[in-house]
Amino acid sequence: MIAHYLSGCVQVAAFTYNCTTNFGSLNVAQGAHGCFRPIRTAEQIAEEDRDRGIAELRQLLISGAKGSIESVIYDAGYRKQVSQ
Repeated sequence: MIAHYLSGCVQVAAFTYNCTTNFGSLNVAQGAHGCFRPIRTAEQIAEEDRDRGIAELRQLLISGAKGSIESVIYDAGYRKQVSQ
């Protein structure tokens, strides 16, 4: 985003993007609320990965995989990550 301003009664943001055209490769456009999504933080990405992993394990357990819960988790490739 390079600027934001009020256009009528709508708050809009101006931004640049690369697009190869006859006029060059850098263009400017504008978009109103709803055209942009928030940038996810590293914590949000980690939480989404965790939730996805839990959902995968839940699906394995629901599907009736053979063995104990521990063996199903181990066979699915989940291991404790050692932090350094």
